[in-house]
Amino acid sequence: MKITINKSDARELMYESFCGGGLTELYYCDVMMSGENDENYDKARHLLLGEGKTDICLEDVYVKMLEEYGILFMDENEDKKIHLTLGLAKENIQKALDNDKTGAWVASEIMKIIPKYDNADAWTYFNVLQLALFSEVIYG
Repeated sequence: MKITINKSDARELMYESFCGGGLTELYYCDVMMSGENDENYDKARHLLLGEGKTDICLEDVYVKMLEEYGILFMDENEDKKIHLTLGLAKENIQKALDNDKTGAWVASEIMKIIPKYDNADAWTYFNVLQLALFSEVIYG
């Protein structure tokens, strides 16, 4: 059986991972959003306001940034920048799901996020963010 992630699924996974503490765990591994994102944050927030959204949270803006501009992450361990877009997140998560060695584990991590199961914690979201960035879990 092949599990396929679509753009809407990737969007939801990223939103939940931003809300669920994944960024904090990633930060502890010296991978963080770059300060170079500030201008795009403001642009994304204005786009949401222009769409008539009034109850905007930080995570809404982050997802809008992924959709419209991407988010620049800095991996201090490798001294490199990663420009993450929603398309790249989808592609990388799908690549991890398709991996014969780790695909079943990746699917089980994603299943934890589904509201019906509601079994995710910050480490689950941390893993999803790593999958989005690297197509594998590197830290932890």
